[in-house]
Amino acid sequence: MKRWPLILFLAFALHAEEQELKINLKDPTFHQGIIATEAGGIIVGENLRIQARKMEYTNRVEEGVPTKKIIAEGDLLLEYAGRAFIGKKLEYDFVSKRGTVWDGRTSTEYWFLGGDTIELEPDGSFSITNAFITTVEGQNAWWELRSSSMGISDGDELSARGIRFKFFDFPVFWLPSFKMDLNWLKDSPIRYKFIWDQVLKQKVSMRYEVYSTELLKIFGRFDYQFKHGPGGAIETDYHTRDGRTLFLTKTYGAFNKIVPQERGDKRFRLQGLLTTHSKNEKTHVHLSYDRLSDDKMPQDFKSDDFEVNTQLRTILWATHYEDNFFSRFNLQPRINRFQSINQQLPYVTTGIRPFQLGSSGIISDNWFSAGYLDYVFGKALNQKLHSTHAGRLETNNFLYRPFSLGPVNFNPSVGAIGIFYTNNPEHQRAAQGILSYGCDASLLAQRSFTHVQHTLEPYLKFQGLTHPTSGLNHHFIFNLDDGYDTLNLLRAGVRQSFFSTKHPVFLPNFALDLYTYAYFGPTTFHQTVPKGYASFEIRRPSIFVRSTLAYNFQQQLWDCMNIRTDWTASEFFAFGVEFRHRSRFDWQKADHENFILDVARPISNLLHTPISDGRNTLLGRFFLRFSPTWTLHFESHHGWGRKNEPRYNEFTLKLATLLTGKWQLELGLSYDPAKKWEAIYPSIRLIK
Repeated sequence: MKRWPLILFLAFALHAEEQELKINLKDPTFHQGIIATEAGGIIVGENLRIQARKMEYTNRVEEGVPTKKIIAEGDLLLEYAGRAFIGKKLEYDFVSKRGTVWDGRTSTEYWFLGGDTIELEPDGSFSITNAFITTVEGQNAWWELRSSSMGISDGDELSARGIRFKFFDFPVFWLPSFKMDLNWLKDSPIRYKFIWDQVLKQKVSMRYEVYSTELLKIFGRFDYQFKHGPGGAIETDYHTRDGRTLFLTKTYGAFNKIVPQERGDKRFRLQGLLTTHSKNEKTHVHLSYDRLSDDKMPQDFKSDDFEVNTQLRTILWATHYEDNFFSRFNLQPRINRFQSINQQLPYVTTGIRPFQLGSSGIISDNWFSAGYLDYVFGKALNQKLHSTHAGRLETNNFLYRPFSLGPVNFNPSVGAIGIFYTNNPEHQRAAQGILSYGCDASLLAQRSFTHVQHTLEPYLKFQGLTHPTSGLNHHFIFNLDDGYDTLNLLRAGVRQSFFSTKHPVFLPNFALDLYTYAYFGPTTFHQTVPKGYASFEIRRPSIFVRSTLAYNFQQQLWDCMNIRTDWTASEFFAFGVEFRHRSRFDWQKADHENFILDVARPISNLLHTPISDGRNTLLGRFFLRFSPTWTLHFESHHGWGRKNEPRYNEFTLKLATLLTGKWQLELGLSYDPAKKWEAIYPSIRLIK
């Protein structure tokens, strides 16, 4: 018969400062108020669990003072205030609720940290001497932050002084102090790159998190270009606890004149973005600024983790909505003298909620705007073009009456647009008046089949504008809202949609829109119907196709041909390809469905302007995961057919892998005509 060793378990309740302990020891011994074992045991209390091979618990009075403490070592595992610690030895006082872990380690979701000693405090916070912090598991971390003293609060806020960053035991940089909220980390605290290209030459870039709390993060950046010298940046990210306010700033300075024509060797870029809204979300405020030392700064200092989406504009706008009216305030000054911009100093828009005129079913829609506009030109143009400035008042008043005749829906409309300018090219006041009229008509038919539901919608949309009281050359053109001319335009088309009844989704699996525009009255086209259009989309679980086509009947050529296809073959492979064609008769317009320009200016004149820009573009991209930890990303851009310009070829190739811990390494290679070859190695970031 096999004989098992005798195991003695002692389980009883003790009280230390009203704290109940449950003690389970293997082969315990008792001596003068001390219970001990060298065979392993567990002690459990409130917010505390201690497990070790060798344990010694003392509960006695020494010189009139109660002593209740434990010493544990050997395979030590401590759970304290919701956090796990390991180490060589633990001493913990149940009276003061303080303890010390020698050669201790602990971790959070992202971080591993430890040091020579860890001092435990009653509130759950702790401090570490000769501390380290890293994201790499294991004893031999290839990178770490070192500090002689580091403190972590019960809210996981880390603070340290005399921070040293080591990479493969090589010191890289030093910080006098460092703060970070370990729970709010969403991005890498440290990034570094080495870049080589034929234009900017070699560059080393490093970005690190200097300070971090739940609400505020501060990053520091250091760049060094071996040919041009150093550069640095401070970046801040602030948001309120309720998420209603966000404030980002990016401040960069450098001594790196890239081209000889630049004045001076000091360059800078100051960016900021503030967004906020009221608790009831009726009021929204947006402020952005972008101050640059020169117009080449955005191209010379490109970085995804630096750029704030200011669109190179400095603007303040605020909107307020009530049940029966809305208002908007815009202030957009120019702060970079090399830019051409339409300054709004300021501009205010307000409107009232559309309302019905009695029981007639007629809806009235009205809005008004007023302000001072000053279109100024950059230094390269201001000697040839003079700024245009004027006070501008506008009123828009429309009436529409939707109704149905059988299955056909109609929506006729009529309106008046009035604009007053305090100045014009002849330095006089100017008034503009236009009548607007139109009508929409559509019929919707549906039919269901076994696995498909089909919808068919023929439609007509007529838009008309009377001849303006002020010609285009008799007032300033600040934006599209100032460009009016006689227009009588009819859009006729048929929309079709197919929905799968087997796999229902909100959007159709297949959609097709065939339409054309007919121009009546004065026009620069020789045909009433000069162009035909088609757009379609295919949506499947793994395939997406979108296309827009336009054929020019008058010139007998394809005016526009945009085709995009994306296919996710599996979790390991996906690719996309897109072809874009634009003829020289397809004008570059901010609003492609605004046809005032098409009827106001002769085609022969427009062909000699920058808005006539024929070109062909081919975009390609693919993703390949060829192992659980290795991925390959590829993007390419090819252009040809542009007048007086050579072919254009550009590509980027990135190879990424997961390192130990939660760090991702990227190796990159890219090529474009301006920089030629560019290699990036390594680019390292923390991922969730």
